[in-house]
Amino acid sequence: VLTSLVVCVPMQRRKGNRPPQKYYKKPVRKGFRSESPTECPEFPSTRENIHSASGSSDSDPEENSGNDGNSKNFSLITAMWDLGQCDPRRCTGRKLVRFGLTRQLKLTEPFHGIVLTPTATQYLDPQNDRNIVERCGVGVIDCSWAQLDKTPFRKLKFFHGRLVPYLLAVNPVNYGKPHKLTCVEAFAATLFILGWTREAEILLNKFSWGPTFLTVNADLLAAYGQCRTEAEVFQIQKDYETKLAETKSKKIESYSDIYAALDAEIQQHSEGSLQSDEFGESGDQRSESIECEKDDVSVGEASDARENSPFCVESLETVALSDDALELLEKQVKCMASEFQHSKLLKEAGRNWDRFYNRNGARFFKDRHWTTREFVELTKLLEVGSDQRMILEVGCGVGNFIFPLLENMNSGLQFDSAVQPPTESTKDLKSAIFYACDISPKAVAMVKRHTLFSADRASAFLCDISAEGALSVALADAPKPALLDQPSPLHSGFHLASLIFVLSAINPDAMHICLQNISDVLRPGGKLLLRDYGLYDHSQLRFGRGSRLLEDKPFYHRQDGTFTYFFSVEELTAMLTNAGLTVLKCSYIHRKTENRAIDLCVKRIFIQAIAEKPK
Repeated sequence: VLTSLVVCVPMQRRKGNRPPQKYYKKPVRKGFRSESPTECPEFPSTRENIHSASGSSDSDPEENSGNDGNSKNFSLITAMWDLGQCDPRRCTGRKLVRFGLTRQLKLTEPFHGIVLTPTATQYLDPQNDRNIVERCGVGVIDCSWAQLDKTPFRKLKFFHGRLVPYLLAVNPVNYGKPHKLTCVEAFAATLFILGWTREAEILLNKFSWGPTFLTVNADLLAAYGQCRTEAEVFQIQKDYETKLAETKSKKIESYSDIYAALDAEIQQHSEGSLQSDEFGESGDQRSESIECEKDDVSVGEASDARENSPFCVESLETVALSDDALELLEKQVKCMASEFQHSKLLKEAGRNWDRFYNRNGARFFKDRHWTTREFVELTKLLEVGSDQRMILEVGCGVGNFIFPLLENMNSGLQFDSAVQPPTESTKDLKSAIFYACDISPKAVAMVKRHTLFSADRASAFLCDISAEGALSVALADAPKPALLDQPSPLHSGFHLASLIFVLSAINPDAMHICLQNISDVLRPGGKLLLRDYGLYDHSQLRFGRGSRLLEDKPFYHRQDGTFTYFFSVEELTAMLTNAGLTVLKCSYIHRKTENRAIDLCVKRIFIQAIAEKPK
């Protein structure tokens, strides 16, 4: 029996030969199917992406918390090119990728939908772009706005570049800046304009600040959503930017404009008019006063000179506010300045006024030539008599009250011939002596350098009127005018004192001290002339958040650190009475400030008072 032995000798494998590998399926990328049900096979539907991303174990807890049930209904195609220029922690596009709401494209990968890019020349076209997005989706280029010059836009392959119209960004990096949108803002804006409102909300809800984007741009998005063509979208943007430019070109009304408008109105009677339903359809003038002492006061005493003037209305009634105005005041109270800021402003009150005059000089306020029209007492005081008259201007600034009087004295003319014809007794006013004080050393120095200032009949000195007894001490040390025929102004007291837009610039807690200081230096029968801001004046409603300092009082601070206050007739009357003065007259002055160039007309409310020291 022959037995065949077959010996299998293993053959040496040649170099490079490998055993055949076991067949296995190519793994599918997480969140994507191998075949897409859409018409564009290279772009998968995002519905599966969302389902996969929501169940992944390596997702951020904060991101998973934002994944709601509505996200599963998001079926539009979105994609992005990530050029790696943004901060990964703040990149909204990458977060959408992690949620499965968008797909990241390779740099050389083409995209057949519309692409939102700053290099495009065409705006969104709702009528045509909706069909493109429905079939092939919408894409964005995730790059840094600061590195647009370095962005390789030419390497990206797309066919439908689009510009997003004017919208404001609300993302933390570019908050409030137009056009500088993040990926999610660009996606949401496009979808909202093209009619996919729910999908836009789904994308924005993934971010804490996202819903604010729709709130801030609600009006613009609604207008864009009504458009059907690119031309209509562009026209909406153009009209809005034109209106915005006109608004920015308007000069913001500051409290210097208030004085300028006031001077212009008084000097040009024909330009001012007040036709308000609150004061009668015919626009008739009214004049009222507080009847504190009927024997001493006649109704409308200070208004006789402007009886026929159509630009002024006096009233004791506080203006009724509209619902919008009341809402503005409520917002001011809710967003008041901090206690630290309040204390800091009070401590630096004098320094802030010094900085103010150092910055603006004598150019800011205009001379108040209107005082003799508003206060007949000023003319009557200097009308007759051989006794020397002494006038005190408190809070003189750069001398806008006394220098118009000195100018008229030098010219030998009466203050205003429309009020009273000049007489021989009124032409010679050399017997008048002027004292002026201010809290700012810069302002006092400017008064002394003025060409009309003369040490013979005027004296300017530094004084903090809000300090108790400070005025009497400062007057005792003030330079004595050469023509003063008394040893000191305190010997007999002043015939007249003025507080023109000064009391409102003082801390409310110190206002009674200011009035008491003035009352102490007035002679029996001496008068205080006061003019300031009335409650609910237009400038009060213009103050923004962080400007109000007290919840229960209309006390505000301006950007330069100075204060302002808005008085009611009742409050000011009580202050003057508590200072030992008899209130002869206290009323609101209603005016209308009109800028015909920009078609702007606002109502101004001032308060005017005349008080006398009892004889």
